[in-house]
Amino acid sequence: MLMVMMGALMMRIDAPLAPPSDACEIGRLAVADLRPAASGETYLEVDPAHSELMKLCPALGQQLPEGIAAANARARSNATGKGPWRGARATVYTIEIPRLVADRDHAAAEVWLRCGGLCGRGHVSFYVCTTKGWRRNGKPTPPWVS
Repeated sequence: MLMVMMGALMMRIDAPLAPPSDACEIGRLAVADLRPAASGETYLEVDPAHSELMKLCPALGQQLPEGIAAANARARSNATGKGPWRGARATVYTIEIPRLVADRDHAAAEVWLRCGGLCGRGHVSFYVCTTKGWRRNGKPTPPWVS
């Protein structure tokens, strides 16, 4: 319950964005946690025109986990349900720029998944800054499912 409340507080519009170096490190961890969808093709939004995090940290688009490719126009079209769908169903992840808690030792990153029509979901992953850098703190919390 505490994590859910903490997440709700951290995701407020006025929560500060993480500075670039922290945002990129947290983004790297969030990318590493992504898993391919059970069916169809899985992509990560890496185009800076479609992702503020990728605009800030373009190198993240070069570190994709196995089974996840860089999103392209066809994948975006299939994932938004604005088809017509061509080829396999597409799932596209987008990671938002992480936001900091007031203590600046904790952060949260929202991860959104689009998979066409009414299909989609999102989660919030929480991070803590340690002497060895940022680490995920607990399991992701799902804020919504469609």
